[in-house]
Amino acid sequence: EFIRSAKALSELSKFADRCAEHFATAPQNPSQLQRSVAAVIRELGMECKEEVVLVDAGGYSVDVLVEDPRVAVEVDGPSHYVQDPQGLVPSGSTMLKRQQLKALGYHVVSVPFWEWRGLRSALDKRVYVQQL
Repeated sequence: EFIRSAKALSELSKFADRCAEHFATAPQNPSQLQRSVAAVIRELGMECKEEVVLVDAGGYSVDVLVEDPRVAVEVDGPSHYVQDPQGLVPSGSTMLKRQQLKALGYHVVSVPFWEWRGLRSALDKRVYVQQL
């Protein structure tokens, strides 16, 4: 019985490793909204990377990463929200990701899609990013 359970545990561990690798290497497709936010960050003279897979965070992908300091910018489109009586609120998976990244030492900021789309000028966008 022990030998069977040890073998099952070994197989389960291998499966978990394959899942984690797939999670971390799946191709990412940044949205136009995300590209727009990253472009403004760069215009302000900050170095950033898009669609960064954080190995130290279990393979989570961050939309935009400013490495110094460790700021994870999440450009949250409609799929990151659910409707409740007060309006749109972050989904459970979005909230979990934010909490886990914060626990790992990342400063997490969210750019909700409706806020970014409401900014009409390049100056408005620069001011918004500076206030994050």
